[in-house]
Amino acid sequence: MTFDELLGEYLRIARKRKRKIIAEIATEANVDEKHLGKIERGMSLPTSYTLFKIYKVLDIDINRMFDEISEKMNSEKAE
Repeated sequence: MTFDELLGEYLRIARKRKRKIIAEIATEANVDEKHLGKIERGMSLPTSYTLFKIYKVLDIDINRMFDEISEKMNSEKAE
């Protein structure tokens, strides 16, 4: 998986854990719903500001998120 896909997967899982739909997160983060959907599918990489707004709404620890994505990327390289 690419970084974009792993980031999107992480955000989608975080959103589902909060039992929210894309429209709710998009509204709370003031992000276009279609753009958020593309981010979750790994089709678009958000700006740092957009990512900041999303992870604040989802209450994500940004350092942990990047550590977990990095671990997945490294484990995929090893395979």
